[in-house]
Amino acid sequence: MSFLSNGKSFDTTSEGRKIETDYTPYSERLKNVKILNQDYKNIIRTYDSPNTFFYLDPPYEGSDEMDIYNEKTDFDIKELSDLLSKIKGKFLLTFNYSKELSDLFKKYNQLKLTTTYQNPVRKVKELIVKNY
Repeated sequence: MSFLSNGKSFDTTSEGRKIETDYTPYSERLKNVKILNQDYKNIIRTYDSPNTFFYLDPPYEGSDEMDIYNEKTDFDIKELSDLLSKIKGKFLLTFNYSKELSDLFKKYNQLKLTTTYQNPVRKVKELIVKNY
């Protein structure tokens, strides 16, 4: 999905039809939101407060997404878990489901779901973890 400066986004359905969504009604609520694409450790250290909400979407372990940007990553999910256990704010974390990841984040609220990826089309299990 891509967001445009006019408050609209474009996505496609599984049939390939283009759909447009207007997010203008949410602009007042989102006017102070910061969307950052930087090292999560620096972001959390800089912005953590009781009023902060972090949405984290780390590289998915054991999948092609680990090198989606043609760069191998040595992302450490345990390090992320340790840091999140100390924050003042709230977080929502999404990644592929595995028993090991579910166990690592067992002290938090979890939701396991099945979704469909589009390229290639396949069903996958994901895990949503949150501290609220």
